[in-house]
Amino acid sequence: IYYAEKINYTQYIVRGSRMKGQYLDRFNNFPESEKMLLKAYEASQTLQIPFESFRTLVALAGIYENQMDYNSALKYSLIAAEISDKSSFKNTLGSLYLRIAIGYSKIGDNEKAQQYYNLTLDFSITDQQALLPEIYAHLGNFHQTVGRNEIALSYYQMCDSVMHSQNNFTEAVSAYSNMATIYTLYNKLNTKKMYFEKCINISEERKFRYLGRIYLNYSTFLIKLDQDSLALVYAEKALETTIMNGDTETLPDAIRAKADAQIKLKAFIPGIN
Repeated sequence: IYYAEKINYTQYIVRGSRMKGQYLDRFNNFPESEKMLLKAYEASQTLQIPFESFRTLVALAGIYENQMDYNSALKYSLIAAEISDKSSFKNTLGSLYLRIAIGYSKIGDNEKAQQYYNLTLDFSITDQQALLPEIYAHLGNFHQTVGRNEIALSYYQMCDSVMHSQNNFTEAVSAYSNMATIYTLYNKLNTKKMYFEKCINISEERKFRYLGRIYLNYSTFLIKLDQDSLALVYAEKALETTIMNGDTETLPDAIRAKADAQIKLKAFIPGIN
């Protein structure tokens, strides 16, 4: 920013301000991040640089999402969607429409959420197919939240079918975990177990930060199936992983799960510690 201002390289002043705002957000400095991004947006408007306006608005939406201020996030996402000259960022419009759909879901406007999910899906089928696994997963979650489990399952299965071909595993953990939850409601425990194992496999492959939580849930499930030795194995994995990843929120439950598995095993295997 300093050298760009020295030579009055206006486009890089805007870009530098945006990037600094995003950098500040990574360090949880919301007030300064917001200030820098608003400055960048104002400059991009003055200089009429649609691409930088778009990128800055998306960044603003992102910092408000991190603050769980979904109304403000929607405000800036919708302004970005209204930019008339979309030629310089058309290949990322699907991600923006998806963000808007999720935003409407968060504030409880299901009608507009459905409208933008459909828009995202139509756009991505023709212009941004790599996004399809994420859209299918979010559509599944949308329908599951309102109790339409059969429709939700169909979208999760579509997510499962395309994530490898599109090399997009962003929502794989969520999709598999939610499928396991639905199959529990249907009392299809073997199918639930299969999706739990898929969830674990993809989490291990992708080094998912909250892998300990998945191990924990699987351990709890195995205890219900009376597979106590395996439950203890996954409870120990849960404990080890939560400590390693600093997941302090899950740690007490992981400790409790290990104790539960040990207590249950002790009733059937004398002398276990």
